[in-house]
Amino acid sequence: MSSMPLGIEVSGDGETFIISLEQQTCLYRTQTVCRQGMLKPEKCYDVVGLSTDVSFSLDGEYFALAMGNGQAYLYTKDGQLIQIFGDIGSRATSVAFEHSRPATLLAFANDKGLISLWNISGKKAFEFKAHQSSVHKLDFTSDSQILISASADNTVKLWNVNGITPTLITTMEGHSDDVRALAFNLNGDEPLLATAGDDGIVQLWQPSGHTPDVWEKNLILRSTSRILSVAFNPNGQLVLAGDANGTIQVWDTYTAKSLQILSNSAKVSVVDLTFILSGRILVSVHQDNTVNLWGVPK
Repeated sequence: MSSMPLGIEVSGDGETFIISLEQQTCLYRTQTVCRQGMLKPEKCYDVVGLSTDVSFSLDGEYFALAMGNGQAYLYTKDGQLIQIFGDIGSRATSVAFEHSRPATLLAFANDKGLISLWNISGKKAFEFKAHQSSVHKLDFTSDSQILISASADNTVKLWNVNGITPTLITTMEGHSDDVRALAFNLNGDEPLLATAGDDGIVQLWQPSGHTPDVWEKNLILRSTSRILSVAFNPNGQLVLAGDANGTIQVWDTYTAKSLQILSNSAKVSVVDLTFILSGRILVSVHQDNTVNLWGVPK
């Protein structure tokens, strides 16, 4: 049975990564892939039902799947199902682990604009109405204090999840269509957030120096098609966007200069992007189940 690719996630130590399809998730060893020059999985695990998103814990011990049936599943890295999270909603759309070792908290979102926070033990900690429409993507900042949500209502929101109840920090407006992709720069000199979506625009945001809770739009980068994926390289100097035409555009984060355009002959939508080997290799996952390895500018 053919499955739609959902995305790729790398463990915090960079030694492993997973590629998730709707009904299967495969684990790869980074060094093996690069030594052999081909993507041969170490293990693949069948998934019961249709998954919609995947997240890998920072310590590489667990991966979680959001499911189209309104549930979510937690697996060990060996593919053992250890927890089922029920009552996510009519259709779970995104999942994100907090960036901590060991992982203790997950966030899930659904197609009704709800976000729920769960302990890894399976206990729901909180649920709140975040958006007026479906939430396409979730991510935590590197310190796990802030949860970021991107939605079909054309907005991105930042939530303080450090207190007893989540509170809205700010709403980022500026996109004219669904916001489908997020990337948070974890390792640059200062925090930087990239948002992108169906309007074909990548917007870069950073905190105001005077008011840390206010994020200002820094740069706007334009693609020729709707954008499905966005990523920073590890040092934050490059931002990349994968679009529906199968093109990956590479920009300098600080000058907005276009550095390179990557594409293959198939021109199939780029559904996710990530870096391995400390940023030396870019991995792209495409809608036709192909995965490509690329070299990028330093």
